[in-house]
Amino acid sequence: GGLCERKGFHRVIDCLPALRDQGTDAHLLVVGGPSPEGDWTERLQAQVRQLALQDRVHFTGPVPPDDLHRVLGAADVFVLATRNEGWANVFLEAMACGLPVVTTDVGGNAEVVCRPELGAVVPFGDPQALTAALRAALQRTWDRAALRAHAEANDWEGRIDVLEAEFRALWRAKL
Repeated sequence: GGLCERKGFHRVIDCLPALRDQGTDAHLLVVGGPSPEGDWTERLQAQVRQLALQDRVHFTGPVPPDDLHRVLGAADVFVLATRNEGWANVFLEAMACGLPVVTTDVGGNAEVVCRPELGAVVPFGDPQALTAALRAALQRTWDRAALRAHAEANDWEGRIDVLEAEFRALWRAKL
């Protein structure tokens, strides 16, 4: 993914001092690089230095799609504090690796993370809620198999079948 302002990596980094101070040993893997929307890598690295989080924030750079499961497999929680999103496939990719998702209540995020057993959706622009959701997600024991099953049930093939059935029902109702 792209390290741009919209994705909200800076918002997640801002949560880390509070998590650390509250005794949560959280580390953040920042995955991605330049995107058509911009490249915030240097800005994010400066933020990490300013907050003295060099030992807790790790930049991987861009990761090829075929290798993404390795990075996700090293994580406990997936977080995306985005300010704007459509349908974030990356949430299903994370869930397919057994990861709960913490995200913001924008776009289609709540449609993907639609139940508490899948993660948490917090109000955009509420750093305390984001920090609390991250802390809770890191402390909770998750049903990884249920997360994987949700991702599998909502892959593109499954979604196309659901949409096709809905369109057929609408078409029949019109006739």
